Amino acid sequence: MSASLLALLLSLALAGCASLPPQGQRPVSTALADTADTPLARIAAAAAPDDERQLSGFRPLMDGDHALNARIALIRRAQKSLDLQYYLIASDEVGLLLLRELRDAAARGVRVRVLVDDLYAAGQDELFAGLAAHANVELRLFNPLPARSGTFGARIVLSLHEFTRINRRMHNKLFIADNAFAIVGGRNLANEYFMRSESANFIDADVLATGPVVRELSTVFDAYWNSEQAWAVQSLTAGKPADARASFDAMVLIAAILGLIIAAPAARRFRLRHWVWTFMVAVAVVFFGMLLMQPFQRIHQRLEPMLRGGGRVPATGSPDPDSARGLPDQPPAGPSHRINR
Repeated sequence: MSASLLALLLSLALAGCASLPPQGQRPVSTALADTADTPLARIAAAAAPDDERQLSGFRPLMDGDHALNARIALIRRAQKSLDLQYYLIASDEVGLLLLRELRDAAARGVRVRVLVDDLYAAGQDELFAGLAAHANVELRLFNPLPARSGTFGARIVLSLHEFTRINRRMHNKLFIADNAFAIVGGRNLANEYFMRSESANFIDADVLATGPVVRELSTVFDAYWNSEQAWAVQSLTAGKPADARASFDAMVLIAAILGLIIAAPAARRFRLRHWVWTFMVAVAVVFFGMLLMQPFQRIHQRLEPMLRGGGRVPATGSPDPDSARGLPDQPPAGPSHRINR
């Protein structure tokens, strides 16, 4: 390829490069310290011997079922704050289930902060903005690419003019509930990290932690959360908050049903899936059966007068179908003849 052709292609690519809107306001916030009276903090304190309060406790989460259920349990028991920092939150069953749980926690008054790396967040602006449109929720994207949609390769190419900036990514996976319990490790929030994918899964592990280390992890979270690389998702999207909330609620509605399947132990998951699909197929059969029966019902309504009375079938639009019932095909001759009803 000649140098002139390469220069032309490069100039065309740069001409089509995207750009980010103004960053907007990003209020500074830090982890809540007044959480000692929360149920989670009391559980953590009760688990530590009196002479080992200065030590941290750890429990490995090797199994995908345990790791997912631990996150759900912490979200549901949290009373004051939830801080999540992830490289990837997928729009699949696991991702939608956990996002729905976060919305429900925020509705109870829990402060929710979510920080997601933007590299694999293509096409998720609407989903994330919908969650952030709920009260008590903030969601920020780390180092967002100027190209907000498209394939992974296309986003990179259209963002090459900012390569030095976008080359810095955030691989942290951190989950903190009430500044009392934390989950840290290698799992992102997606099906394949919890052995839920039918094609391929990652073999990863997490650690459930409590004690002083949790407050140290909260300090790490705050540093990323308040950094200049963290953009509020609202600054990258357009639209009304009310519309965004409604769209989010519609997207995660199916998670209420699928959550029964993916949160179940593996031994029961297939049976649950079978019964859910059977129920959905039965509903579809009844619905379409009713649609197909409507034409036959109309035909029966028109034929009913003839079948019952042997008379003519009233024309469509007749105001009184019974008026033709029992009448002869031709009226009898004679000017003085009167039909008595």
